[in-house]
Amino acid sequence: MSSAITPALAVYAAIRMDPTAMVAHLDAQAAEEARAICPKTYLILTSFTYFSPFSRGKWFTYTVCPIGTSLRTVDEKRGYESSMCVPIFPNEAHPAGRPPIRPGSAFPYDNCYHWAGLDLDVRVRRREEGFDNTRAIRLPAGQQLDLDAQFRPDLGRAKQTRLAREKVASVRPALETSSEPSVPEQPEDVTNEVDIFEPPEDFEDPEYIPLVDLWLDVADNLKQEDIGDLVDLYRERFEVMSIIKRAHERNPYLPTLREYLTPPEDSYVDDSDCDSFMSRTASSYVSEADESGLSDEGVSKPKRFRPAKLLRKLGSSVRAMFCIPL
Repeated sequence: MSSAITPALAVYAAIRMDPTAMVAHLDAQAAEEARAICPKTYLILTSFTYFSPFSRGKWFTYTVCPIGTSLRTVDEKRGYESSMCVPIFPNEAHPAGRPPIRPGSAFPYDNCYHWAGLDLDVRVRRREEGFDNTRAIRLPAGQQLDLDAQFRPDLGRAKQTRLAREKVASVRPALETSSEPSVPEQPEDVTNEVDIFEPPEDFEDPEYIPLVDLWLDVADNLKQEDIGDLVDLYRERFEVMSIIKRAHERNPYLPTLREYLTPPEDSYVDDSDCDSFMSRTASSYVSEADESGLSDEGVSKPKRFRPAKLLRKLGSSVRAMFCIPL
């Protein structure tokens, strides 16, 4: 079997979230709540990957495009209509007659669509046996361009709809100037206001990115009738994010995943040692044998050179200089 460390890009795959593993660094209550979630298996297309230094090789961060098994769900808030999707051959059904995109090899499902304006970041868990990309169904580059071309007017129209809604919302307060007593409005169903598609901007720690298992041989791992509704994928993510958020509110001292995975700072060497290392010479550091000959009085022991810590500091500087994402 030909295997690679990571899945290829522009390939279809099946994924399933692991809520329990996502909260393993938190408390027992978070673990219990996560176990109550029954994740489904979903179909996606890998789109983009980027480096996460905190993973230590345990996962790989990808942007994926979830695949729907129906026309696009109407999203009035963002201006998306049911026709803003493209069928995947052998599916050819579309209300506006859009031609399907054609994967590079036989696609095992006849009810699938790409939806406009939808993607998701996930952490793909590493597999000891690797990923056999030769078994993956690829989307050829030409078909990717065709898909983008079909979605371009959808994205433009959705943006215009959002701008029009924002404009109406901005002028509404000026129109509500009547001195007549107003009729109290009925409270809205707050459950409809929950935004499962866009997490709050402050949720930037890797713990809020779904940890998933991924399979490239989709036909062997996912039957058509078992493909999860992609909206449920976002609901699952929202549920786990809520569990994590509640855990940190219960106990502010619980570590974030980034803190949990980052090794503690070496108490023997402070940050100034690494910051000033490049301006020092090797002779300014003495061996432990030399240290044994120094007196406790008058001359303090020089601090030891820690190469691992230096590399961590240099890595942070390089990432900041070139704006490499975490």
